[in-house]
Amino acid sequence: MNEYLIRAKHWQIFLSVVLPIVLISSIPEFDFMVLKLKRIIIFTYYWLWVLILGESIHECTPRRVSINNNLFKINIVFLIFVHGIAIALMDPNVIYIFSGYWILIILYLVVAVMQINYHLGKLLVSTEEKKWVPLKNHFKESSLFFLGILGIFWLQPRLNKIAEQCYKDDEL
Repeated sequence: MNEYLIRAKHWQIFLSVVLPIVLISSIPEFDFMVLKLKRIIIFTYYWLWVLILGESIHECTPRRVSINNNLFKINIVFLIFVHGIAIALMDPNVIYIFSGYWILIILYLVVAVMQINYHLGKLLVSTEEKKWVPLKNHFKESSLFFLGILGIFWLQPRLNKIAEQCYKDDEL
């Protein structure tokens, strides 16, 4: 599965991510609970795709390039967990005003999304160059990962090159 995400073409990735989301979105909503469940499934599906993509790139990163993947995983799990709780507790007839500790949680979620995209860009460029790279060298890649599935159209050919180098021994 990990190998598939970086070997596939950009249109295959687009279909594998967007098609399930479109299918889930096309289910009619008879109840607010169904809408909540659909939102949780779509959000979880997307962020699990990002997690698997990060793990796939990390697998191909040379051993001498020491990049820790733990904060990346923690942030994705935290994002999914907090989003699931927020959607589950949401009531359509209530207007929410966030203050106090909620602002800290929301701020952390924003920083977590930025860190996830930063980490993916850093992994990609570090794997290509086979060395640790500073932010100025992978800012463009991190920004493309921030665009999500649209950024993959520009990044997938580079991921394919990484896959060729990483899995060339497996094909023998």
